[in-house]
Amino acid sequence: MTALGGFVFGLDGSESRQINVLVYTDQSTQFRFPKGDKTFTCIDGCLGVASIKSYLNTAQLEDALEGIASLPAKTESAAKVNPLLTAKRIHEWPYKVIYASDGMSMVTLMQSLEAFYGRHKNVPMNRRPNLIHVAGKYCIERIGPAGGATRDGTKLPPNGFHGMDAPRIDVYALATTVEELHRISTTVPQILFNFTLIDNLPL
Repeated sequence: MTALGGFVFGLDGSESRQINVLVYTDQSTQFRFPKGDKTFTCIDGCLGVASIKSYLNTAQLEDALEGIASLPAKTESAAKVNPLLTAKRIHEWPYKVIYASDGMSMVTLMQSLEAFYGRHKNVPMNRRPNLIHVAGKYCIERIGPAGGATRDGTKLPPNGFHGMDAPRIDVYALATTVEELHRISTTVPQILFNFTLIDNLPL
């Protein structure tokens, strides 16, 4: 399911800033208001989020980064997965995208990213964007804790950002996002969610 404009909440009562796009499973706890434009969904059932900008300058980038950083932490109940299934990078969920129709150069954006996280070292890796895509120009991916490598064999350090501006980069960014959301959405039905909201009631 998808929603345009909404909030992600944790079972501890925490709540994110408003997010432009939410992708979530209908198996999770959620609150939708038919006469309003707001949706509230639990972090444990949230598959993906996206911050959408018309033009990505440093100010808009930092606004998007702060929104993603505000996502609540997942609970341990989300780790109870069917033992026959390998759930890769479950604590990285939801998949987090920043998209813009246009924006500053990739070099400037990388500098802005470095400066932002230099000032906010306490933001966990799993609350940083997985993909930043400026249409027609470039995309930037966050490398996981195991590190990575380019197609020519160049090693990429773990937990950093890698920029790409090759031809057809829009196709790559879209295909990567669809693939990641598909992988997560096929795994979620195998998770034994335990939404213990009643534990917080003053009974």
